[in-house]
Amino acid sequence: MAHRQRQIANLGEAYDLTYPVQQLGTGANVLEEIAADTHAFGQVLKDAKRPALILGQGALARSDGAAILGLASRIAAATGMIGPAGAPAEGGWNGFNVLHTAAARVGALDLGFVPQVGGRDVAGILEGASKGEIELVYLLGADELDVEQLAAPS
Repeated sequence: MAHRQRQIANLGEAYDLTYPVQQLGTGANVLEEIAADTHAFGQVLKDAKRPALILGQGALARSDGAAILGLASRIAAATGMIGPAGAPAEGGWNGFNVLHTAAARVGALDLGFVPQVGGRDVAGILEGASKGEIELVYLLGADELDVEQLAAPS
């Protein structure tokens, strides 16, 4: 059985890694080119048996994070990163990943801890607390918030 060469590429800041990596650049324009099928690495992804993309959470936190997620999603759809349906053990594949910096947040999302109809997201909770509409906010390891915003009006 012939062994296929694995190719790994990086978009963003270059790092000194212990394995060979093709540096594609640092700008979101590279994602645009891959999504538009005008970048050579797009063909590498299409030809791969199980293509994968790992999107860092930092890319999503940028002001253009939604656009980056949209481009990554288009690339995943066009290159077979997701599919066919079914669990990996049943032949399905999901190579579209987001690397989070907060494992607890991912666990909460897996458990369905998301705002329901009429519920509040983080911005809504902060706003409600600052207006005195929310009396108690219980934070469990959520230290990235400006807790000053939780103070009720005097």
